[in-house]
Order: sequence, then structure tokens, then C-alpha cells
Amino acid sequence: MQALFNSALAAVATLTAAASIAFGETATADLALAGARPSGPPVVQKLDLQRYSGAWFEQARLPNVFQRECASDVIARYTPQAGGLKVVNGCRTANGGSREVEGEGRRVAALGSPEGQLEVRFAPRWLSWLSAVWADYWVLEIDPDYQVALVGTPDREYLWLLSRAPSLPQAERRRWLAKAAQWGYAVDKVVLTPQSPDGAPGPDHTETHGTHETQETHETVSRR
Repeated sequence: MQALFNSALAAVATLTAAASIAFGETATADLALAGARPSGPPVVQKLDLQRYSGAWFEQARLPNVFQRECASDVIARYTPQAGGLKVVNGCRTANGGSREVEGEGRRVAALGSPEGQLEVRFAPRWLSWLSAVWADYWVLEIDPDYQVALVGTPDREYLWLLSRAPSLPQAERRRWLAKAAQWGYAVDKVVLTPQSPDGAPGPDHTETHGTHETQETHETVSRR
């Protein structure tokens, strides 16, 4: 009887050890997978909205549906206002006209969030209380003189390279895009944005889309 009892104890011990090993291996694998998951992209910790204000010329972007009509001369203009920034995005279309959309930007309200984590909306102001109309706008990196900036979204679906001047030297453009590639953005899909020397969309055939208009404006609930 004692021998049978000892045999049963040994079997239980063996099963317990096997379960522990299996659990340990599973836990280790889970930890390894967690470590392999890409973390979010970097974001500017301190951002002076006064210095960030003004005109920015788009040098390159990941293609997106809400800029599908923009053929060249994409310019973002930011103006300080209570609670954040007024945003005016403009571009020249393929037929020589120009388009413009207005919105606003604000800092992410979460306590302790980096100052480069902004949100933008292009939906009507009366909808601004809805979180769904606000989209991520992260300033990933900006040079000390506020002359060049990388802007994107944490899901890495959207990316823009902006500069204060209409043109950016090729070597500098490649250097900035290489940073984005290191952070997991698909820079092989980036398209370059032609800019006119005068840096302004033409005044003819302007189509203005304010915060109160059109389905396309709702598509720009999007991002930059």
C-alpha cells in the first residue's frame, strides 16, 4: 500500500513539474513576444507653439485619401489661438486651382503627455466636444531652430516632412526620412511634394472648404 501511495505522489510531482515548465515556457514566450512588439514612435517632449506657428511647406508625405486632390504646393499655416492653434491647409490641384481647409489643433489633455502630442480636427466647431472628430497629430521630431519637422500618427499610417522653406536639400530630406524609417514608417511609399519657388498656391479657382462644409471636410477629420 505504501509503495502504491509513494508511486502516486511521484506521479503528481512529475505532472506538477511538467506543468510548471510548460507554464514557464509559455510565460517566457509571451514576454519575448511582448518585447518584440514595436513601441510607439518618438514624440517631441517640449514644443513651443508660438515658434511652431507660421507656414510649413510639405516636402514629402505618405499617400492618404484626404490629400488625393493635392498635386503640389501643399502648405500648412498655423496661428496661435486660445487653447491651441488655428490650422489652414492649402494646396494646388492638378487643374491649376487651389484648395483650402480650416481646422484647429490642441495639445493632448492627458496629464503628463509630451507637448508634441497634438490633436487636430476639421469637423465643425459645434462637434468639437466629440472625441471622434479629433485625430492624432504628433510632432515626432523638430530641429532646434524650428525649420524642419517630422509629423506623423502613432499608428504609423500617416507621415509628413515639413520645412519652413519651399525646398529642402535632397541630402537633408533623405536624412529626415531615414529617421522615420527607423521608427517604423513605410518611407518606401513616401511621395515627394513639388513646391513652387514662390511657395504659394495660385489665387485662381480657389475652392475654400471651411469647418462647416462638405463630406470631404469630414474625411479630413483625419490628420494634418
